[in-house]
Amino acid sequence: MATKNDKLKFEKVKMFNQILESMVIQFSPLIGTTFHYKLTALLKVNALLPIKEFLLQSMPIKDKILNRDETYFEKDEARETLVDVTKDDMNDILKLQGVYCKLDKQSKNNCWDIFQALLILACEYNDLC
Repeated sequence: MATKNDKLKFEKVKMFNQILESMVIQFSPLIGTTFHYKLTALLKVNALLPIKEFLLQSMPIKDKILNRDETYFEKDEARETLVDVTKDDMNDILKLQGVYCKLDKQSKNNCWDIFQALLILACEYNDLC
């Protein structure tokens, strides 16, 4: 039987994945639908992987996310802070960096809101583990 802690972790993962999928759908006119297709397939196989990977990649830049520090997107910092990524992963990340640079101010603010929500959910999930 699932404990209260297990139920809380499940809810954090579920909310995280819903927000992540929503963000990918919103970006699809700019990045195409392949990323959404891959995410959907991944969630069917391993729903925990996105939140765990986000934790791994976001912890070194947590302050940048919380402070909405755009230098992360303007410099090569993405390449320098990433942990154990493949060439294909890097291409996807660089594509997202290119998208961010094309967004208007309101869209950039929305993007930061999403990143912060994902970070908070990932940290809350991690605290429950």
